[in-house]
Amino acid sequence: MISTTTGQDTKWEAELQAGFNISTMSGQWGDVSREDDNTKHKWIGTPNVGVGVTYNFTPLIALVTGLYMIKSGVLYNYSYNSGSEIYESSQRERYTTLRVPIMARFMWGTTWQYYGLVGFYVSKRLCGKYVYTDYSGDKESGKIKFKKDPESSSSGDDWILDTKDYRRLDLGLSVGAGLRRALGPGYLSFAVLFGMGFFDFYKWENKDDRPDGYKSFKDRNLSFNFGYTLPFGSKL
Repeated sequence: MISTTTGQDTKWEAELQAGFNISTMSGQWGDVSREDDNTKHKWIGTPNVGVGVTYNFTPLIALVTGLYMIKSGVLYNYSYNSGSEIYESSQRERYTTLRVPIMARFMWGTTWQYYGLVGFYVSKRLCGKYVYTDYSGDKESGKIKFKKDPESSSSGDDWILDTKDYRRLDLGLSVGAGLRRALGPGYLSFAVLFGMGFFDFYKWENKDDRPDGYKSFKDRNLSFNFGYTLPFGSKL
């Protein structure tokens, strides 16, 4: 992520950020041992941008938050063995997602400053796109939209997902580490963050309706963040 912050050893830091995110989704629809579902979940690469604010309690301990727009998603690979030949298809889903992290930062060092990050995030899927490639290589694509009454919408190949059955909000754990060095009035930095969502993408009014061997579909993401940070405000 690219960060921007003005003076050093100040309580506040403001950030403008941009980076690269890879994401996937855990889960299984059916019992793998019975081959009810042999789907492979692959990682996909997506960009992210955002603004952040840091409050330094001391030079070692700070609270980090912000607002980020990321592209999260997953690539599903399916295979079917007919006995004489294996047929493969795939489905890529990419969602535009807003994310608000609330993390503690622990930092040490002088010329090079090293830090660890740990905390939680809240995210919301706004919309998305999908691309489906069938066994013959033909592709179908469209937008993914969330609505309360999808039956009243008609949008060709677009997917209209009922918010009664699909979850838009998520809460997750975020951990990471980074380093930074003073450059000009601020800091040049690099950080790696891993995020793990807690909630199943699918809502189940009755848990008994889930197929045998079902495992929850939860977000997983890994971010590589480059930045430049500028402090401002009162001194520590």
